Amino acid sequence: MAKWRNSSFLDIRKVDMLKFDIALQQQLISAVLDDFSANDCLPSLHGGQYGDTPTIWRDAVIEFLGDSLAAGLIAPLTSGDGYASKTPQDICDMLRLGDLSNGLDAELVWDVIHFSGTEKLVTMMRDLGLATWEARSASLSPALKTALTQLRLVGE
Repeated sequence: MAKWRNSSFLDIRKVDMLKFDIALQQQLISAVLDDFSANDCLPSLHGGQYGDTPTIWRDAVIEFLGDSLAAGLIAPLTSGDGYASKTPQDICDMLRLGDLSNGLDAELVWDVIHFSGTEKLVTMMRDLGLATWEARSASLSPALKTALTQLRLVGE
């Protein structure tokens, strides 16, 4: 289980580690190239926010964001709201419950907090040849899976 998570936070559908798939790879590539909000995250997974299972998609997005924040692959953009100083657990709690200190409900938090790839992610993706928009169309990268497994972001 990821270190940032506590058992009361987990939904019953959660797994211990993210699954390495094309949606995850594409999201990491996109994070290197542009900032994104939670609503922009993993749009092809479970049909995205407008699919048949939006609750499962939201849980997967929160899991991805928390694990990626904890691994140092993404970070909230620095802004006046102070999100850059929050822990992965704080960010995930706000995505579930809202940001009471700023008077934002959870739905707004999904649009307000923007994330971007860290230098760690940028370097890793460049080294793997995955830091281009064209790479979003590539097949799954075994080298990326190995790197993410070593970071304990995905299971083997």
